[in-house]
Amino acid sequence: MRFYITSIVSFCISVIALAVATSHHSQAKDQATGIEANPEVHVIRVLIDGSEVARFDAAGLHVQGDITYVGMIKDIGAEGYSAPGRDDANAR
Repeated sequence: MRFYITSIVSFCISVIALAVATSHHSQAKDQATGIEANPEVHVIRVLIDGSEVARFDAAGLHVQGDITYVGMIKDIGAEGYSAPGRDDANAR
């Protein structure tokens, strides 16, 4: 399940990053759209029109609103999850 959610989230972040890179620089600060990393509190925030719509932290992904997808979300369990630096034969 984490693999599919990670794939979906990665795609969404890529789309948002592309939109931010190609947007006009004349947006007001309170109307900002982008990705904001805060290493002091270990949080990555996704902002659209100045509002936080998603957040990544040590607990996982938190979304304000709906998530839509095509396909299947499958829980592969802890055995299927490969953390950075972990040599896992089940890594996907």
